[in-house]
Amino acid sequence: MKNKILGGIVLFLLALGFIVYKNKNNKVLTNTDDIFVEEYYTPPDEIKKERIIIVCITGEIQNPGTYEMAEGTRVKDLVNIAGGLKDSSDTSRLNLARKLIDEDLVVIPAKVTANQNTMLSEKGSDVQTNNAAESNTNNKINLNTASSSELISIPGIGKVTAEKIIKYREEKGFFSKIEQLMEIDRIGEATFNKIKDYVEIY
Repeated sequence: MKNKILGGIVLFLLALGFIVYKNKNNKVLTNTDDIFVEEYYTPPDEIKKERIIIVCITGEIQNPGTYEMAEGTRVKDLVNIAGGLKDSSDTSRLNLARKLIDEDLVVIPAKVTANQNTMLSEKGSDVQTNNAAESNTNNKINLNTASSSELISIPGIGKVTAEKIIKYREEKGFFSKIEQLMEIDRIGEATFNKIKDYVEIY
């Protein structure tokens, strides 16, 4: 009887020791596994901030003014935000697909009416008629309207100098006095004295 009790105690202790050993090993393995576990974290993509540009629109538009637009938008987008085009606008001279840039100025042109075309034509005809009449009376070249060929006809004026005179007129505006010719490269006082009797302004 005593031996059976001792045998039972031994078996209990063995069983208890096995359970403790197993739990201990499991804990060690778990801790070991944890050492080699790597966590990978992928941060969310940054939201790309939209760049804002400031542009101005004027002319034949419903609501002209300055507007803040997203970079990459086009003229047509600005037109829509500004209330749309007026009936008097001329879109044939407007590139609605062009991308806007910061500090852009968009001018919506107006249509040219038939009356305006007629007035411009008549004005041009009058100017040409008057120029021809005055040219016939004094044979002088008008610096404000002369073509390259007319300027070349002046003694002392070649093709290069004639082009410089026309360029000066386009950049500076009409001549107010013939002495302004001396402001042009290649025309010094000596050359001016040669040609001054062949030119005039009006």
